[in-house]
Amino acid sequence: LYIDELLDVRNYMKDSEFSVTFDDLKSYIGAMAVEIMRHDYALSDADLTKFTEDYRKSHAKFADNPIDIINYLFSKGILNRDADNKISIRLKGVFEYFIAYHMSENSSFRKDVLTIKNSFMPFGNEWELYAGFCKDDKSSFKSIFDSIKEVMTPITLGEEYSDIDSRVHQRVIITEASKNATGELMERLDKMPEDEEFDSLPMHGIQQGDTTLKPKIYYDKIDLTPANIERMIFVLARIYRN
Repeated sequence: LYIDELLDVRNYMKDSEFSVTFDDLKSYIGAMAVEIMRHDYALSDADLTKFTEDYRKSHAKFADNPIDIINYLFSKGILNRDADNKISIRLKGVFEYFIAYHMSENSSFRKDVLTIKNSFMPFGNEWELYAGFCKDDKSSFKSIFDSIKEVMTPITLGEEYSDIDSRVHQRVIITEASKNATGELMERLDKMPEDEEFDSLPMHGIQQGDTTLKPKIYYDKIDLTPANIERMIFVLARIYRN
């Protein structure tokens, strides 16, 4: 919904001068995001125009003038220029959304991302968004789970880890006060409105405060620091939440 608002979906579909459908426009931006990523996160005017022309030739429904489409994306704040006058996607969260969108439409690209060693670190947000697009892709999610499990093997094979359930059980004391608090929480949750009441909220994966698009950092090896362990668990939690 946040992306739809940025692209002004209502006016685009109602009054648009373009013949390209809104879904086809998103597909184009997804492919463009990948092209930007493959060229150091910025394209020259000539490169973006050529990419758009080539994209139009290979997509029959994409019949509009490339310059008009690019200008529209500038007008909606999707694209901007850097200090070198090159073009990129303005917001990091929007860039990640369209990378994930392209993953959902292009299995070859998705497999390429999966083959990147420890892809769950640089593409953690994209995998979360992708999980929302393609909830039934158990194969990809299992691959990510297995990769994280392998990285965390030194911890999971430890003696303390094998006894973690009983250790936690021994430390958790359920009091009458905590039971009452839990009961109150459940009552409040029952009174919350249905999901449709929240249709106007931005999607979880779009971090509106994070506006800086930076090159991804790839990890040949992951040190099992508390921060990295938390990151891996967080990625899995967000993927399986969707």
